[in-house]
Amino acid sequence: MNPEMENITHANGAFASSDLLALMRGFSRVLWSIPIGLLLFTGMLDLAINRFIRLPTYVISTLLFFWGLMALYRVRPLSPAWSRYLRLAFVLTLLLIYFSPFIYWWMRLPFQDHFAINLLALMLAITWLLWIVNRLAEEVAGAMRDRVFLIEARLCRWSVLAIILVPLSGYVVYALAMNIVHGMAITHILQNMRYLPHVHWMLALILLPMTLTISIAWKAKECALSILKAQADQSTTNASAPGRSG
Repeated sequence: MNPEMENITHANGAFASSDLLALMRGFSRVLWSIPIGLLLFTGMLDLAINRFIRLPTYVISTLLFFWGLMALYRVRPLSPAWSRYLRLAFVLTLLLIYFSPFIYWWMRLPFQDHFAINLLALMLAITWLLWIVNRLAEEVAGAMRDRVFLIEARLCRWSVLAIILVPLSGYVVYALAMNIVHGMAITHILQNMRYLPHVHWMLALILLPMTLTISIAWKAKECALSILKAQADQSTTNASAPGRSG
């Protein structure tokens, strides 16, 4: 038996069909919410519900992500950390709704320290959420005994941190050095973020980790689908066995 079929055979006994369906739905919603969110977060469009209530469109992707987390929360915990990471993801998703408008406000008023600091907080919240999605996929890979998938999820999880946090940390170190050597106020250096090629470096910082996370979420969904199909085939085989013997 090849390793992939052996993993599916083990997982057939480890997962209920309801858990597999919840994993498929949860990771599907999460992976689609990422590209949708990337488009809507930068557009800053409003949906007019009525004359008095206007809903920013980025809330759509956030709600889709939240809906995916709700599906994953219905899965029987795969480890002691499973529920803890999901609860943390719920909190971070709510924080995204608070921090998201600062993208638009900072682009319009880059010399407001408050906007720049909150933009950095938004990037940290997004980074943490992407890390959690990869960590949840890693839990799924471990429960399925899929060693290749486990290694991929682990590498993507730490790559997300490295790609986003290393350049940001470098900028913070630069800000501190300018403060010590030249006496420049850190708030003034934060204002100068406007003059960085922000359209390019921010997209590079966000797009690659998002792409890695989408691929891992897609693989987690496909693994759950493969096991669910294997369970269905096995049930069909077992149901037809008495007829053949008769």
